Amino acid sequence: MLRALANVEKRMTVNKLRAFGLFAEDIIISNDTVAKAVNMLPPDVQKDRVRRLVRAHDLSFKHEEVPKHLQDYDPYTSYGLADLMKKIESETNERLAYK
Repeated sequence: MLRALANVEKRMTVNKLRAFGLFAEDIIISNDTVAKAVNMLPPDVQKDRVRRLVRAHDLSFKHEEVPKHLQDYDPYTSYGLADLMKKIESETNERLAYK
């Protein structure tokens, strides 16, 4: 029962991300770790991320979606933000443990 519910929620999330042209890493709630990780991304990846967020914001206001032919991708593809966040968190924990 819970697995079926989790699958439905994941499908709904995937559909929403695709509708706005976002990746799952784009909607991570911003904090210090996320900000540091974004700054560590290559400039072209940072620029692409900002463009996706601005486009999604604009589409949301207009109550529109990305064209269907652009929605055929895996929104859970990683561009490295989650890995950088883990690295920053481990470094922060290591620094705190050392003090």
